[in-house]
Amino acid sequence: NGTVTMFAPEGTEIVSASDLEKIKDNIVIEKEFFDVDGKLNFLVKNKNSIDVNNITVSTVFYNGLDKIIAIDEGNINVLSSGAEQYITYTETPESAERYEILVEVDNSSQSYKSYLKDVSFECFVTEEEDEVIIRGKNNSESKLDLVEFEIVYYGEEDKILLVEHAMDFDIKRNRDFELNEYISIYDEEYKEIPYTRYEI
Repeated sequence: NGTVTMFAPEGTEIVSASDLEKIKDNIVIEKEFFDVDGKLNFLVKNKNSIDVNNITVSTVFYNGLDKIIAIDEGNINVLSSGAEQYITYTETPESAERYEILVEVDNSSQSYKSYLKDVSFECFVTEEEDEVIIRGKNNSESKLDLVEFEIVYYGEEDKILLVEHAMDFDIKRNRDFELNEYISIYDEEYKEIPYTRYEI
């Protein structure tokens, strides 16, 4: 999974309000889970045939008395057609008994453009097997504001334990980039957590 974003030039086509509702219906929450730190995660997928800008997933948390105790939101600047991205709510309240999800899309002004198909990359594990190296290239003719990779760790029965993010910024056109990420995960008390596999 990955996200590549940049600002689009002025004069980008504006999407009508009638089409916006159809676009929103095809932004789907595919997975919901709590990670090892007790944080709520969603996997958001774009089932539209176009890239979609400005996706907001708001979550209302309730306690055992069914009263609102927190409202949080996650934002995606642009999600390519067919792509998916995780959102993690870092402020998930421990006392939450249930939650409700609201997805909003403002694709009327397409201020971002995705270059996901223009980024190539390979992954290598160091000899010590404690670090993964992501070597990639911006194959486009534009500077990329952001490249983001998601490292998803799995445990027994293929349960997702944690999603971490690796990012690089301001990658010039036709330039290489490299990210080094440790592939050990820890809980909030800094105890190492065993996992069975990971994917990027």
